[in-house]
Amino acid sequence: MLKLPFLTAKTKRSPSMQESTSANRNELSKHVLEYLAEHQLSAVYDVKDSLKIPEMGRVIVLANDPLPGISTLALLYFVSQVRQDLRFIGDCDSPWLSEFRSLSCMGDSDETTRLAATEHLANEGVLIIQPVHFGRSSGVPKLTQERWPTDFLKLATHTLSPILHVHVSSDEQPFLQQVRGFYRGHGVFQKLASRVLPETYDQKLRVGELIDAADYKDLPLRDRFKAKLLRKQLYRVASGKGSYFKTLPAIALPEPREHLLAELANAALLGKTKDHKLIYLCSVQQSSSLLREIGRLREQAFRLVGEGSGKACDIDAYDLDYQHIVLWDAQDKEVVGAYRLRTTFDLDADRLYTSTLFDYQAEAKRIMPRGVELGRSFVQPKYWGSRSLDYLWAGIAAYIRSNPRVRYLLGAVSISNAFSQQGKDLLLGYYGKYYLDDDPIVRCKRPYMMGYSAKEQNARLFEGLDARDAFVTLREQLGLIGHSVPTLYKQYTELCDEGGTRFHGFNIDPDFQDCIDGLVVVDLNRLKPLKRKRYELVNHDFLAYDEKLKQTP
Repeated sequence: MLKLPFLTAKTKRSPSMQESTSANRNELSKHVLEYLAEHQLSAVYDVKDSLKIPEMGRVIVLANDPLPGISTLALLYFVSQVRQDLRFIGDCDSPWLSEFRSLSCMGDSDETTRLAATEHLANEGVLIIQPVHFGRSSGVPKLTQERWPTDFLKLATHTLSPILHVHVSSDEQPFLQQVRGFYRGHGVFQKLASRVLPETYDQKLRVGELIDAADYKDLPLRDRFKAKLLRKQLYRVASGKGSYFKTLPAIALPEPREHLLAELANAALLGKTKDHKLIYLCSVQQSSSLLREIGRLREQAFRLVGEGSGKACDIDAYDLDYQHIVLWDAQDKEVVGAYRLRTTFDLDADRLYTSTLFDYQAEAKRIMPRGVELGRSFVQPKYWGSRSLDYLWAGIAAYIRSNPRVRYLLGAVSISNAFSQQGKDLLLGYYGKYYLDDDPIVRCKRPYMMGYSAKEQNARLFEGLDARDAFVTLREQLGLIGHSVPTLYKQYTELCDEGGTRFHGFNIDPDFQDCIDGLVVVDLNRLKPLKRKRYELVNHDFLAYDEKLKQTP
């Protein structure tokens, strides 16, 4: 492998791809690279390992520190290839990091360090942690340490942050590492370095797979044993051994835009928006680039809310049999979001996606002849907070206008497993009291079971309140524990007048991080007048088709 006196990437990519990567470096990574080159420092990593860094969302990069300061520089460069919203907890007293101290979360005390780190992760940033420096604001940490402080683990658990292990190894001899550690930050170190230390320092980075927060926080171990296990995992990464933890593969690479445009050219255009968004109705094939892009973005969005399939691309066996409403950004030429749907008119219920979660009962016969199943909806995270979900609903409304037989919408609506037990009980206590159907059309395969004390607490909390006042109470109680009402739960129940939106069961989904799926059924005949107007359904008669069905032999 070619060794150069600056950061070097070991890769099997073609030269053109390497040039493209270099051309797109952001300012932070350029700054770090220039600093590394100026000081004759080197690091070696595989370019494909950068794909393991999530493009967005909070994440903790957990690393060792064989050469204080120098190792941190290599990590800063590696992470900055993908993310600019990064900070670190390391040896900020090292002269090597003097130009990058603004990125440090280290404070005057352990408490200020924890507060700064918590705030950064709460803002969905990346935090590089070298645990030997965490929780040791006073005194000098040892360079080799058999047991990590548990402060990093408490931070990770509190913020529910995924962990990415990066092992750093150095070509420098152990004796010289001890010399560097003993003299770091002192003038005598500079004199010694010029005589006995090598001209360049190769920092070799080995990167593990992402570990979801749920896979370490729920381990039945004390914190010091969890920390020990995470430390051991770092050295398993170094040796290429398997993981102690269930890991998440990197999100798949984006599909070529020209392939997406070619497929959309054959799709039905349902509408356009003033801000250059196009709404399409698409059918996809096995080799569809559009389906792979939907699956990639679906997995990315779901992971950020504590769900996800755990695959690089979230595509299931039902995608090919369903149609997809796709929201496309014509300016940036990318998929914004999507909704999957299929009519249930003459369909065996066992062929629906929701049949994997619920067993349909005879009562479903009143819904199926006029239903459409919706689900697997997502909006790409960069568009969160925009009108994108409303645009997808406009696409559903256009689909309904062209299918007069549709009266009922049904589908699974999720509550992430990132919700605390108290948060789940509050949500299901409210929706179970005010929106649960008395004559459910399904039985849950793995029903959510609420404890007796939670039922009693909910009964007292919502006693004497109507649905509107109880919802205010629900939001207040969730806010106190750092949660909010899931968007789709709120939107589905706001569509209709009383009785129009009903839940028929709440099921635990083991294939998606044990999230809770509620089966919702919406009677469009009870749409609120303002919603009818908004979605251009004012003149749509949802009862007219009933007579035709009665006349059908």
